[in-house]
Amino acid sequence: TAPAVKLDVAGTIQGQKFQFNDDTNTSIDTFAADQIGFKLGANNSVKWAFVAGAYGMQFMYGSGTASYPSYTWNGDSDTGIFNATTNALGFTTAGTERVRIAADGKVGIGTTAPGALLNIYRNDSVAVDSKDLYLQNVGTGDVVMAFTAGTDNFGMGIDNSANAFVIAEHNNNLTVRNRLQINTQGAVVINQSGDDRDFRVEASGAAN
Repeated sequence: TAPAVKLDVAGTIQGQKFQFNDDTNTSIDTFAADQIGFKLGANNSVKWAFVAGAYGMQFMYGSGTASYPSYTWNGDSDTGIFNATTNALGFTTAGTERVRIAADGKVGIGTTAPGALLNIYRNDSVAVDSKDLYLQNVGTGDVVMAFTAGTDNFGMGIDNSANAFVIAEHNNNLTVRNRLQINTQGAVVINQSGDDRDFRVEASGAAN
């Protein structure tokens, strides 16, 4: 009975849609039961819904594109995430798709059609500084790429303490069951075990 502002309601305001007087194409709407959302440019833009009586979900209308991703940042609108195709996500920077997660879970970097769990694709003629995968440890530890299939375990990488590239029959310790080693002088050792070696080639070319 004593309003403090132009509209002061003590209770509930009911209605289906709130529309702006100076922009009739923009509104807040209830699209269906248990839903609320925004219309922009007279089109459904985003909505929130309570699904199956248990989950609150947000829905974006429109898939977006690499140039205009659905999820982006103010001031950098060509960088973000969009729905590349059915059940697939695209990640874009500077208006170009960089990463695709396909419907079957395969990840493509530089390709929109990954053919493996991780597919890194490049099509250029760069011969210098053309790293496609770069593993780096700036500390004193090793750099290891591990492989496991069933009960078989292998690892390969740089044994920092030996200053050597190593292939070992172990997936997280290059000093265990060292099968091949190439050091920084070019010496090649196969199947090293203490002082016993099945084969060794020194950088000078001598073998024993």
